[in-house]
Amino acid sequence: MDKKKARLSELDTVKHSNSMIKNKWFLGLFSSLILVACSQNEVEMMNKIQFLQEEAQAGYKVDVTDINWSQYADSLFMKFKIVTKENEKEIWGDLRHSEVELINEKAGLKDIRRLNRDKGNIPENILVSLLIDKSILAEDMERVQEAVRFFVNNLPENTAYISFFDNTISRSLPITPENFDSFEQDFNATKSDKIIFGATLNKYEELAGQAGSLSNMAMQLKIQNDTIKKYLVLLTDGKSTATGEEADNIMRFNEVIKQMDDDALNNNQIEIHAIRYGLGNPTVDKHLSFICKDIRKDNVKGEFYAAAPDRVLNRLTEVIDKISPDYELSLFNLPGRIFAGESRDLMIRVDKNAKKAAGMKNYSIGTLTNPVITGTTNQFQHILLGMLWGLIILFISYFTIQIIIPLLISKSSNFEKRYVREYQPNEDEIIKCNFCMDDLVGGEKVVEKCQHITHLQCWQENGYKCLEYGQNCKEGKQFFYDKEKPFSAANSPYYMKWLLSGLTGGLLSWIIYQYVVSGHPLLLKPFTEKFLSGFFPNYIYRVDADVLVGFLSKIGPLLLIGIVLGFILTFLFSYINEYRQKKGKIMLQIFIRSIIGAFFGFLSFLIGSLFIVSGKASSTNFLIDWIPWLLFGGSLGLCLSYKTDIIWKHALLGGILSGLISFVLLFLNPWFGSFATLLSFMLYSAGLGLSIVTIHRTAQKYFLKYRGAKDGEIAIHKWMSVLGGSNDVTIGRSNQCVVQMNWDTNPTIQDIHVKLYVDKKMKTPFLKSLANDLIYNGNQVRFNDEFQLKNGVTFRIGDTEFQYTEKI
Repeated sequence: MDKKKARLSELDTVKHSNSMIKNKWFLGLFSSLILVACSQNEVEMMNKIQFLQEEAQAGYKVDVTDINWSQYADSLFMKFKIVTKENEKEIWGDLRHSEVELINEKAGLKDIRRLNRDKGNIPENILVSLLIDKSILAEDMERVQEAVRFFVNNLPENTAYISFFDNTISRSLPITPENFDSFEQDFNATKSDKIIFGATLNKYEELAGQAGSLSNMAMQLKIQNDTIKKYLVLLTDGKSTATGEEADNIMRFNEVIKQMDDDALNNNQIEIHAIRYGLGNPTVDKHLSFICKDIRKDNVKGEFYAAAPDRVLNRLTEVIDKISPDYELSLFNLPGRIFAGESRDLMIRVDKNAKKAAGMKNYSIGTLTNPVITGTTNQFQHILLGMLWGLIILFISYFTIQIIIPLLISKSSNFEKRYVREYQPNEDEIIKCNFCMDDLVGGEKVVEKCQHITHLQCWQENGYKCLEYGQNCKEGKQFFYDKEKPFSAANSPYYMKWLLSGLTGGLLSWIIYQYVVSGHPLLLKPFTEKFLSGFFPNYIYRVDADVLVGFLSKIGPLLLIGIVLGFILTFLFSYINEYRQKKGKIMLQIFIRSIIGAFFGFLSFLIGSLFIVSGKASSTNFLIDWIPWLLFGGSLGLCLSYKTDIIWKHALLGGILSGLISFVLLFLNPWFGSFATLLSFMLYSAGLGLSIVTIHRTAQKYFLKYRGAKDGEIAIHKWMSVLGGSNDVTIGRSNQCVVQMNWDTNPTIQDIHVKLYVDKKMKTPFLKSLANDLIYNGNQVRFNDEFQLKNGVTFRIGDTEFQYTEKI
């Protein structure tokens, strides 16, 4: 016995030593990868610092205002202008290839050209509020309507809003060429009193964001954006009703305008322009001049015009000269490059006629979940290839679990060396074989796995286990690998079904996801825009257009992942975990649970997106991007544990770990190319299934409570379950039964009285009577009668009553 302990201790030492070697090897490899990544980052950082020093010393700055790319990023297009240190724009004429240099950029320079702008173009980053005076002559109202149509037809989309006033003021509504006719009834002149100053003040405060909650979300977003240039255009005859209310409005108008203009933080003053109709007179001109420019600072330009809307449009076109780029640079990428949202710095240097300019622009293309691959045009072929890889992964996983792992376990157990020996007889004691009951003879090979010694041949005949294994023996079983039947279910580990189901669910989710997301880089754009504008209006609408596109292309696919993976995995694992017969009500419950899983998956990534935007991580950011996956993994685990036998703590931990591992695999996108998402989906799904099943081993929890000469409870799911085992429980007098009724002496008890088993087709527990003396739910039953077991049913054998229970 001491030698055996010493041998086990020696084996443990060897295992520990091997584990230490493996850990050291893994740590060494991991450290090497970190060093390589750090060294690359260090080189890039040094290049960036050196370039920033050059940029500071250059006399001019290259201001890159726009970066975009073709669908597959084969070509990159970048617009820029050259400005002085005082931010005044200069044009250096046409630029040649030799005068432009790209630093630390793998893409090649394809073309550079000077942009030619059409005269009269109006920029999109403006907001025009058209305020219409209704209390004017009918013929003047017709001219006002023509002027408004002129504005609408010439202004960019989503820049014009209209409201009307007389002695009341209507709310601002968007107006476009398409909906212009819907305002026909509003262009009716009235003869009511009117409050020009009150209406102008109301719309001025609205544009300044001081008028409280606005009904139109798009207008509100533009108002909150400090980069938007705002204009208030008043179309009126200029006549004002001199009432006490209007006198108060004049005083308030004067105070508010001066206060806003004197505010040092308000660097985006609102210009007011008036277009006068009808006959002018000194009083009218004085009123309109006061409203537009007399109370304003000299740098806030405003004017009133006599029925000349084109002069207002000419004023708007002046804005474009200062903000528009003068050059467009196009680059080409070699086919096969993968862009997965990594942050990139475009560093550009221009040297022309001894004048030097330098500038840098940060940008990103694609996302981890929706990478862009240059040269990839056939999405159908890509999906087919992904399906092939998925099936290969499934086959490798099945082959590994079904054959390699059981074979290794069988080999590593050293069963014959540890438990099989030649029997050495004891003169003082005669020992019988526990199976055949023959006396053991010296020299015979016997198995000593448990206290019940058995002939080796008898051990094999009994299915490589002790005759008493079950109720009376807990150790007498051998993990035997049958080489002649490698694909037998007996060789399959208990977690096989969960892992393969997870892999299949991950592959199916990827196919659906890839089909939807291919060709839709800005998936769920309207919803994402509302989400961003609702939570981050003061940030989102100040960032460059390419940064906003980065957020839109990053968040949309994540939300889709939450929906697809959440639904499919919840459905699959709930279906496997549900031990009752899959009919009607049960399937409806599984479907509802899957809908909830999809919702929580969507919600998890939505909440995670708050962290992404808060951290300004429009490009891939390892320090932030893991948060949505952690939330998703945890929430899906909790969803699977609700009202099931899965312990919520285990499901939560397993889900979190699976989510984080899946994210790490996504982050290693350059290693796996465009199929990183496929591997991530399948790994996450398999990991979630494994984490659940390895904790509770089996989803079926069947128990037998018995009362009589002896009381107790037996967990019969150890032998009888959908997932395998011997798949049946026998009850009777014989010691071959799983439940040997040695406590009950009633003579009616047969050697094998009943058998409980799980029907392989229906996946439902059944009871079969193997004797005539059986009471089932209070009724006498006959030999070979079968009943579907339901929670709480009872049956009586001899003087013992059994109750079958299912625990959730």
